[in-house]
Amino acid sequence: MYDVDGQRVVLGAARVGSYEKELANATRVGTVYGRDLVGRRYTPLFDFLADTPNAFQVLAADFVTTEDGTGVVHLAPAFGEDDQNACNQAGIPTVVTVDDRTRFTGLVPPYAGLQVFEANQPVLRDLKARGLVVRHDTYTHSYPHCWRCDTRWCTRRSRVGLSP
Repeated sequence: MYDVDGQRVVLGAARVGSYEKELANATRVGTVYGRDLVGRRYTPLFDFLADTPNAFQVLAADFVTTEDGTGVVHLAPAFGEDDQNACNQAGIPTVVTVDDRTRFTGLVPPYAGLQVFEANQPVLRDLKARGLVVRHDTYTHSYPHCWRCDTRWCTRRSRVGLSP
């Protein structure tokens, strides 16, 4: 764990060397093991869903690695099977923040109406403006694509209730 200009930065130990430039003026303030963080609550980067029960807590998941990034991953249960399974186990409900056209709804006011991939730059800009970005890297995620037109699909989970 490091202090960078008054902010605490948590990195997987295996990733510290990859952040040498960003940590050049940082002070190491301690070591904490991932297992000791599990269950701890944290302040969300945005307050859109701050009242979601059990959300914004550290979870353990075997699909989080230290091969790239920080070794810390944000989970979004509405947008991936692994995320949803981990959140379901922790009692975190699935809140769907996009409509049928994958545009953010009024649950995410500053980005309402933006398609999820179009929102990347405005979200990043806002996080940087608030001093919450240590480093910005671009990763290629595997998304389902239409085999005909190569358009990315955005999977969206929902809960369907059936009545007798």
